[in-house]
Order: sequence, then C-alpha cells, then structure tokens
Amino acid sequence: MNSDLSTALAREYTRIYDDLLAAADRLELLRRMPDEEEGVNANATAALHAVRFAVMSLHPAVPTTPPPGFRQSDARLLELAAHWREAALGLD
Repeated sequence: MNSDLSTALAREYTRIYDDLLAAADRLELLRRMPDEEEGVNANATAALHAVRFAVMSLHPAVPTTPPPGFRQSDARLLELAAHWREAALGLD
C-alpha cells in the first residue's frame, strides 16, 4: 500500500476512534439522566453499548492509541447492546 495512503488511513482511523470515545462519554452522561420512569435512559444506554462495541472493533486498527477506558469483551458488549436495544425499542 502507498505510504501516503497508509498515513491518511491511520489518521482517519485515529480521528474516528477519538470521535467514538467522545460520543461514548457523552452517552454515558445522557444515560444517567432519568427518563420518565426515573431510571437510566434506555435509548442512550443502547447507543452507548453500540458505540463501545464500535470502539472495541476499531481499536486494533489504531495501535498507537491507548485502549479504551472500559474493559468488556466484544461478546458482552453485543449482549448488552441487544438487551438495551430491546428496552429502548419497547420490545421486551
């Protein structure tokens, strides 16, 4: 692969990784804001787990960045995302 292309891809992956981490932080704050039932916000929580899964999936492509501050397996994040997706969409 062309060196310039490799550098551009690495820069973009890093930018996206940083954006996803920032989105996860914002979603963490939103999910703690009570919804109508005074519980955690199911929609924000579903999105949080999906974004965290994206972060975990992308991290190997950006080896120069520190690992995310959360430690969950991909399988656990998928399980959580499925559960909270059902709650957010009222499917449970």
